[in-house]
Amino acid sequence: MKNKILSALLFITLFFTIGAPALVGAASGTAALDRCIISPANAARLVNMEVECTYTAIDGSPISGTPTEKVACPYSNNDGNCGACCLLSAVFNLTDWIFIGLMTISALMIIYGAYCFVMAGADPEKAKTGKNLLMYAAIGIAVAFFSRALPTLVKLVMGV
Repeated sequence: MKNKILSALLFITLFFTIGAPALVGAASGTAALDRCIISPANAARLVNMEVECTYTAIDGSPISGTPTEKVACPYSNNDGNCGACCLLSAVFNLTDWIFIGLMTISALMIIYGAYCFVMAGADPEKAKTGKNLLMYAAIGIAVAFFSRALPTLVKLVMGV
């Protein structure tokens, strides 16, 4: 019974952290494949990583400075960095979702592991289960924080 409840919680968590945003993104329609859209947060991250990108407004007009709203990076620009900007923006989005998903699952594991550990009483098997869940949650949190370093590793591999 506990395995079914835990499996259901895991499925619901995965759906809301991965499935729902994918459905919303698919429902928004497809854009032209001549540019990528970059959020202001990702544009600020690109500036912090010292990646030069040529941005245009969504309507195609040029802009200068750090964007304050969604911008486009046209694939036809001459600086050749648009592919790197778009790839890093996608990696930012992916690692954000990985971080949120792993932290959510780890929090649930900490709660359930602490419950098992506290309610174990004299049963060493339940105490071991709780201890293992807490250890796996700590590993999940470490992997979640490592996912934040992936954009820097991608930048290093690309040589941008």
